[in-house]
Amino acid sequence: MSKLEQLIADLCPDGVEYRELCGVAEYSNRRIDANEVGEDTYVGVDNLLQNKQGVTKNQLIIGPWSD
Repeated sequence: MSKLEQLIADLCPDGVEYRELCGVAEYSNRRIDANEVGEDTYVGVDNLLQNKQGVTKNQLIIGPWSD
């Protein structure tokens, strides 16, 4: 049994509800200029904090706004 299967068995004994992604999120067609992306505005998985605690400044992107 995989770790995921074990967690589901332990935490969701009645199973996990299947939901399509479009039912819980929206796709954006909006594009922004690359110059608008900065360490304060870019959100990626690398700067998300655990347990829904928010985000930190992105340390990985480099641009004209960087030191």
